[in-house]
Amino acid sequence: MNIVLVQAPTYNPEMEGPIYPLGLSYLAGAVDPRHQVRIVDTNTLAPGREPLFQAVTEAQPDVLGYSIRNIKVGSPGIEEQQVSLEPLHQPLRWLRASFPEVPIVAGGCAFGLYARVLMERFPELDMGVIGEGEVAFPTLLANMDNPGSVQGVIYRQDGRICGEERTAQAPEFPSLSAPDRSAIALEPYERNEYAIGIQTKRGCAMRCLHCADLFLTGGKVRRRDPVAVVDELEQLIRERGLRSFQYVDQVFNVPQTHADDIVQEMLRRGLHLPWTAWFTSRGLDARFLRDARRSGLASVQLSPDSTNDHVLETLRKGESRRDLFNAARAAREAGVPLSVSLFYPNPGESLRSSLDILTFLARTKLRLGSLLWLHGRMVVRTRVYPHTELRDRMIQDGTLNEAHDLVEPVYYEPQPYRSIEAGVERGLKLGYDVRQVLKKMGLARQRT
Repeated sequence: MNIVLVQAPTYNPEMEGPIYPLGLSYLAGAVDPRHQVRIVDTNTLAPGREPLFQAVTEAQPDVLGYSIRNIKVGSPGIEEQQVSLEPLHQPLRWLRASFPEVPIVAGGCAFGLYARVLMERFPELDMGVIGEGEVAFPTLLANMDNPGSVQGVIYRQDGRICGEERTAQAPEFPSLSAPDRSAIALEPYERNEYAIGIQTKRGCAMRCLHCADLFLTGGKVRRRDPVAVVDELEQLIRERGLRSFQYVDQVFNVPQTHADDIVQEMLRRGLHLPWTAWFTSRGLDARFLRDARRSGLASVQLSPDSTNDHVLETLRKGESRRDLFNAARAAREAGVPLSVSLFYPNPGESLRSSLDILTFLARTKLRLGSLLWLHGRMVVRTRVYPHTELRDRMIQDGTLNEAHDLVEPVYYEPQPYRSIEAGVERGLKLGYDVRQVLKKMGLARQRT
């Protein structure tokens, strides 16, 4: 059987480059080797129907996969409220028109969150896998005539959308083979730093109020052997000329011992390659960051979402304001740049918590100087996603209609924070726009 896995548009080409389709590479590695698998990324093709048609036609597909990674296809910051499904839908129309008899199976993070909605809005889809697909997709290939027998599959039958909206059976991630990267070249992604991902574990130990990762991957952390992780990294360097990468775990240093073992294994082999990851500030110390820097760590990305203890506790972030300051101190001692992303407003906000954002950023900037990277509009609104406790709470308190599908963005915006948020947003936009002008004039340093 010939299987073509198509990556849907995932980015705004004016803002960033394509992101390597790691999920599809894992899927390609999980399929029975008797099948032929090819990956086609719409983000690396020239615009229009013909390039996609040619790329897919060459493989003579018997089954088409369509991975929807992002529901947002637009600029970050203010523009993220201007969401259109059209960039995701158009390739599907082309595929259905060109291959009318070939079944199309959807998947990807965004599809998992909005499965029934996307099945309704995209009539070209025949079925889809919710959540991780390494078990469900190969099983589905053997049961195309009976998709309802496969856990986590939603499908179309006699004009109706059938199947329970629950996640597929989770694979034993540590025992999975490394992703099959032979199905797609690395070169289009290497032009952009950190666009190629390596995954060290799945599942998240956090229980954040507003995050949907718990639904998609579960709360059990399934860790790969650090030796296997670094084997994959070393192979990519040796055979594919890898120049930079990102550890794409939900949180790289949970547990901290696992992250430390990976860094120590990199150092043992003498590897030094620019990399980054998302971290929690809790337990992040200078000793670990110094070792990580020796292995190539280029920046620490934190997403605490707030800087106030009460709000952090309400969100169940598992870290505190003191943890954030300690992480900033450790970054300064290790000489590693620190990037911070925040949401506002969050449940539990007050005037004190609003001021805490400003005081935290001011104090941290004074301590770190150029080591604190404030990327663009780093404070964004708290968006409400399906399958989150925040959504459920808003339905219970009457601030969200249960029938809202959340494709068009809904934000947590209780009064009186809308006016505060608008002022903060205008200030950040002004600062961002001024910096862009200064960059064009050569008066502001460009950062990677």
